[in-house]
Amino acid sequence: LNGCRQALSPDMQEYDFSLDRYYYAYCLPIGFFCSLFISLFLGTEYRDGTLRNKIIAGHARWEIYLSSLTVSLGAVFFMLSACLAGGLAGIPFLGPWQNTDKLAVYLLISFLYTAAYAGSFTFVSMLFSHRALSPILSILLFLGLLLCAGKLYAALQEPETVSNVTISAEDGMQMGDPAPNPNYVDGPRRDLYDFIVDLLPTGQCLKMYDNNIANPLRAMALSLCITVGTTAGGIALFRRKDLN
Repeated sequence: LNGCRQALSPDMQEYDFSLDRYYYAYCLPIGFFCSLFISLFLGTEYRDGTLRNKIIAGHARWEIYLSSLTVSLGAVFFMLSACLAGGLAGIPFLGPWQNTDKLAVYLLISFLYTAAYAGSFTFVSMLFSHRALSPILSILLFLGLLLCAGKLYAALQEPETVSNVTISAEDGMQMGDPAPNPNYVDGPRRDLYDFIVDLLPTGQCLKMYDNNIANPLRAMALSLCITVGTTAGGIALFRRKDLN
């Protein structure tokens, strides 16, 4: 809505406003909502004794874990769909997407990293049954992943060279000669940083917010690996968990 307001302002007509610039803003808060919902929902299952009742009724533990993951996936996909539908309000003011091919790829990436969020937070919530601890751990996990991805992505955004600016009363503002930036990351370390950013769902969100996902296939594959890995690990550990 703020983008629509700016696009309609006579003072901002020289700027190029498009739906692509604002539509993917949902990717930043969606992880927080996933962590909050999943931890509270599965915490209620523990608190009310629903999980023990399922075991008494004869359900296997892997079935219980997968059913919890399925409900979590359905809920977070519904949240994501609501965000996608809400963004359509910008079409009358900003016009349709300029790059529909990127839209299709980004939507697929969105559903996959949302699934990775669901797998990760289901893992935490199913293994830590304390009513207050599970939401705290899930939110801290999201914030930790966001902080880690943010630091690495900021390092990748450092320019290779920088120019010092000098200001004087006689000459005004002057740019100095370009000099190597000591904070610039290059070589194998840059490839490692970029891989970690693509590995973390929060890193994919930061890149999507900037319309800067250069390796969409790698991002999708890594999200699938996180979802499968957390699910397999969660089932293995949940089978040995004491539910009393």
